[in-house]
Amino acid sequence: MQCWRALRDRLGETAFYLLLLLATWCGVQSLTRLAQLLNVAGTASWLPLDLVRSLGLGVLYDVSAGVFFCLLPLLYLLVPQHFLSARAHRMGLAALTFLLNVFMVFCAIALYLYWAEFHTNFSFIAVDYLVYTHEMIGTIFQSFHMGLIIPAILVLAGLITWGQSRFLPRDYTFAPRCSRPPSYFRWASSH
Repeated sequence: MQCWRALRDRLGETAFYLLLLLATWCGVQSLTRLAQLLNVAGTASWLPLDLVRSLGLGVLYDVSAGVFFCLLPLLYLLVPQHFLSARAHRMGLAALTFLLNVFMVFCAIALYLYWAEFHTNFSFIAVDYLVYTHEMIGTIFQSFHMGLIIPAILVLAGLITWGQSRFLPRDYTFAPRCSRPPSYFRWASSH
């Protein structure tokens, strides 16, 4: 716990929070990739070079997607503090974090189920899900136990959000606060 506090003190609460979101995204996506690998364990290449190449390329993709995952919280954190109270900011950021975690868990489960059926990542077949939405949603609800999957997504997202909640920034500035105003404020107030 001390190392987390030291890192948070060094980076600042806001940067640490964004780094935590990025690490959570990469961790969940890496676990999904490992589950996919175990799903095709009999046909996968277990050569160390192949594993390092596949998993390393996956981490590179995860980090790039994770940057986009963190853009919405970053934009939210750029809202000046005086527009909302600190409590409202914190509750809004917690709600946004929960929604992002729902999206993250949904993507991980959808990718795993898609992999289990088609033995590939999202591809041209996924376009059918967009073009023929009504038929595909009916097929999905017939094929999978959505009454179990949707609550599982919400519970997992809630648990992840609960774990992240103690790291929500209390101060939404990216720079440390000054103990006294800059000199031009002092000059303006004296004249």
